[in-house]
Amino acid sequence: MSPVPTRIPVARADLVAALDALLGNVFRHTPEGTAFSVDVHNGGDVVIVLVSDAGPGIPDPAAALARGDTGGRTGSTGLGPDIVRRMAESTGGDVRIGHSVLGGTEIRIWIQLDGRRPEPGRRRRRGAARRG
Repeated sequence: MSPVPTRIPVARADLVAALDALLGNVFRHTPEGTAFSVDVHNGGDVVIVLVSDAGPGIPDPAAALARGDTGGRTGSTGLGPDIVRRMAESTGGDVRIGHSVLGGTEIRIWIQLDGRRPEPGRRRRRGAARRG
């Protein structure tokens, strides 16, 4: 992780809304006192934000990224993951939901710094997303 600030091609309000949605979901959908972490990695041409928790997890990650899908959770609009997805995709990046090393959910936000759109069908390198 670099201690040097990095400019990302996203309006401050959009980044704040995305991070607020992610952290809000941790607090709303995990028991009080559940461990969580936020890690930021600068990979040169990308910034990767990992939000991980030790909660119950997300049973259907694909559905969680669909606009308005609550995944059966009550008291949820399901819009948080969509806000995050749209912010990441606006840079040519993406969002992935998986299992965290803490035992719950990990949401990885890939923010492309140069604004290039990925070529259709081409996968990004994965090495930059590893934890250190």
